[in-house]
Amino acid sequence: MTELEDRVAEAYRNALAQRENPAAPVAAVHKVTLNIGSTDRHGNSLSPDVRAGCLDYVLRAMGELFGGASSYAGTGSWVAENGTLVVEPNDFVYSFTTTPWARDFALPLARRIAQQLDQEAVMVSIEPAVSIDFVTQED
Repeated sequence: MTELEDRVAEAYRNALAQRENPAAPVAAVHKVTLNIGSTDRHGNSLSPDVRAGCLDYVLRAMGELFGGASSYAGTGSWVAENGTLVVEPNDFVYSFTTTPWARDFALPLARRIAQQLDQEAVMVSIEPAVSIDFVTQED
């Protein structure tokens, strides 16, 4: 992880430790989503190993910082720098968080992924969410 990611992870762990009951329901303020494409900026498909490694890295990074992350596969389109329409498989990784610094982590993570995969861009969406509760067998 980068220095920023390390600082954010530490801040998250400290905030979680200060909660009276870390397993108590959390009111989700934001849903943070990264949309990771399957082609590079030249239209070349990324290898399955590269895609799987990237997905694993993002899931682990967001899971560490936000307390969990999930992903799903989809298909998306975007207009490339040269004006052509690209339709490609995508991986969406998302987390729910109450942290006020979600954007400060998500944007550098997206930039790092874009650089490593040689992509024009990685979409980051941070949107309001309702609430999220963790229901156990005893509830």
